[in-house]
Amino acid sequence: MKALITITQFGIDMLVPIFLCSMAGRWLDGKFGTSWIFILMFFVGAAAGAGNVYRLARKLMNESDTVRNRDLAAGASGEDAAADVPYEDPTEEDEE
Repeated sequence: MKALITITQFGIDMLVPIFLCSMAGRWLDGKFGTSWIFILMFFVGAAAGAGNVYRLARKLMNESDTVRNRDLAAGASGEDAAADVPYEDPTEEDEE
C-alpha cells in the first residue's frame, strides 16, 4: 500500500504544477492577447514539477538510508552478515 501512495504522490507532485501554470498561462494569454505565455508557463510548471519529484525522491532515499543505518546499528538488518565481506577464493594462496 505504501508503494501505491508513493507512486500517486509522484504523479500529483508532477501534474499539479503543470496544470496550475498552464491554466495561469492560458488566462494571461487571454488577458494580454498573446499566444506564447501558455507555452512558457507549461515549461515553468514542468520544471517546478520535476523539482518537486526530485525533492520527494531525495527525501524517500534519505529516509530509507536512515532506517537501514538504524537497523544495521541495532544488528537487525535481516541480511547475511557475510554479504558485506568481499569474497576471497580459498584456493588462491598468498605469495610473499
